[in-house]
Amino acid sequence: MPLDQTSQGATRNSRKLVAAILAAVLVVVLSIAAFTMSRESGANANVSKYQSATNPGENQRPVIATPSSPPPSSAVIPNENRRPAIAVGQYHSLALDKNGKVYATGDNSYGQLGLGNSRHARMVFTPVSSLGNKKIVAIAAGDFHSLALDDLGRLYATGFNRDGQLGLGNHGIETNRENFTLVSSLKDKKIVMIEAGKNDSFAIDSEGKLYAVGDNEHGQLGMGKYDREDRDVFTFVASLEGKKIVAISTSYIHSLALDDSGKVYAAGVVGDNEHGLGDPLYQREVMSLPYFSFTPVSTLNDNTIVAVKAGYNYSLALEKSGKIYAAGGNEYGYPGAGDGNLVDFTLVADLSDKKIVAITMENLSTPIVLDSKGKLYAASVDAQKQLESGDVIKHIEFTPVSALVNKRIVAVAAGEIHSLALDKNGKIYAKGRDDWGQLGFGDIINPAIK
Repeated sequence: MPLDQTSQGATRNSRKLVAAILAAVLVVVLSIAAFTMSRESGANANVSKYQSATNPGENQRPVIATPSSPPPSSAVIPNENRRPAIAVGQYHSLALDKNGKVYATGDNSYGQLGLGNSRHARMVFTPVSSLGNKKIVAIAAGDFHSLALDDLGRLYATGFNRDGQLGLGNHGIETNRENFTLVSSLKDKKIVMIEAGKNDSFAIDSEGKLYAVGDNEHGQLGMGKYDREDRDVFTFVASLEGKKIVAISTSYIHSLALDDSGKVYAAGVVGDNEHGLGDPLYQREVMSLPYFSFTPVSTLNDNTIVAVKAGYNYSLALEKSGKIYAAGGNEYGYPGAGDGNLVDFTLVADLSDKKIVAITMENLSTPIVLDSKGKLYAASVDAQKQLESGDVIKHIEFTPVSALVNKRIVAVAAGEIHSLALDKNGKIYAKGRDDWGQLGFGDIINPAIK
């Protein structure tokens, strides 16, 4: 065949290939558009206030729904009297009933629901069969992965594993899991508490030792010695050697640990000084220079802290008397420093007239607290307040969540785009975005999580 005919044939073939590729792309685009339209027509895109999961209104589809923050997580300390629990990830939610059964709803693109596939989102809470007859006592949800802890102290993980956050000894998207899988690196430990972050995970054993796995780009695992290396097996956090850790909270790029004496330790980047180590950004040579080891937060030395929460760009600490301290940036309107960042942990709210039992934050910014009487409070308009030091700051005011004012709430899980509350009767209330069915709005009434 002459050269010019050969060239013409190659050109025709190239055109055919391009046309085929364009046709395939068009099919994908149309499929995505159809899915989006069906989701918008079949579910509320946004729920502005908490709505009952089991008492839908006359013009409202039945609901059952199930917060780190960004990244969201809900770590539960198991006890002899097993209680229901809820947890939220970026676009998925988990619920745990008192019999140790786990339910999941929302996005399942990476297998984070643990339902044996990664193809279909769920619009209602679905039993997680991959956990079999195991008695689960705690659940945690990261951005796109999930953790479950059984009554024997064994940990199971599913979902996204790009950075090794499942702790299964490998990493990369090809190692994602679609079923909850036993974490063998902790099989000789009795785990009592778990936490799932954006792309990392933490576990505390019965001796108070902390183990970490996953993304460590910003030093948030606290491994020390300029260590930015990711982990794909749970590794003991040696920078807390000798401390008995009772709680851990992690966010995008920093983590907070709490020991049994009420002392707080922080690891990760400085950023807006969200860890409250008293080291403002301008004093650092490099903006992203992290604290590679968990470092004592000296600005809280005179306080006995009982709970901590690491948020997107700030942190909260709850003192045993009910006082709340905050550190970090106010990009989204908090933690109370109206005109700038709080370099040190600073008193921003005094709730000593209430017995606060839990703190968290939703929508990247809004602090949420729960008291012992089951009342849920959210931060509202700031008011000027003069501290004992004479400094005047924007003080956080907490007001009851009106939609739940007559409910006795026992747990709250608040995330970047959706939040959940669980009452004493096992009913779940939800608010926020419902892009992937994470609120659990479905076509049937689901049973309460009891």
